[in-house]
Amino acid sequence: MSNYAQQKTYPVYSVGPILLDGYDLQHLPDDLAAVIYWYEQGDYEGDGILVELHNDYTVSYGYLGHCSCFGPMDQWSENRDRRMPIAEFRELETYDNAFKMRERMPADSDYKMWQAIFAKFKEIVGG
Repeated sequence: MSNYAQQKTYPVYSVGPILLDGYDLQHLPDDLAAVIYWYEQGDYEGDGILVELHNDYTVSYGYLGHCSCFGPMDQWSENRDRRMPIAEFRELETYDNAFKMRERMPADSDYKMWQAIFAKFKEIVGG
């Protein structure tokens, strides 16, 4: 974890190959219960998912990405989904959020990200 993440009052878990730095993590609110994310980086772009666990037992998530003109968290507020109850969020482990009732498949580009995030999510909230 970066120094900034250690200064947060909640845990920040990276379950992917790339750690976000203090500059990126400063975009996160201060009043969360925990954060879980997967981030991976290519030559000129990146891809990932970040999940915010809120103290009121709701969850929000969004997609991380970057190109040569912005970093992974620079458009976070635009890419973030609405808050939802934990039970509703759990459905995303099996079903694709973009195509309701379509099961996630290992060939999906974000399959391994969701699997890693949900493994940590279950460890934190039970499961």
